[in-house]
Amino acid sequence: MYKVILLWAVAFCVAVSAINESCSEETPCPWHLKCNKETSKCECHKYVCPRGCPGEYELDDEGCQTCLCKGCEGLQCRKWCFLGFTTDENGCESFCTCNTPSTVCKNIWCTGQRQCNPKSGRCELPDEY
Repeated sequence: MYKVILLWAVAFCVAVSAINESCSEETPCPWHLKCNKETSKCECHKYVCPRGCPGEYELDDEGCQTCLCKGCEGLQCRKWCFLGFTTDENGCESFCTCNTPSTVCKNIWCTGQRQCNPKSGRCELPDEY
């Protein structure tokens, strides 16, 4: 049992310490990070989440942004909803409750010029829908 805990702790330390480590084509970053070609350092991926959060996003073990709003459970539902799942005032998705056309853009915060597409419930640029 202690060996398992020790191995997990070592793996965690290696993963966390990978941010800001040197990288190149010969020594790539771990799969969950990307290599910044200008600084030659491993860093978090910067991607756009399909829904915005009213506050902040959760951070993973390396301090990288996830697409889960802070304070949300992150439960996964096997059901697929054409208009996505309903969201509460914190931007958290409900568990397996599908949106209707009247709730699709309720409690959705989009960033920049992106707006909630009433046909998909996702944040998109207006010329994309």
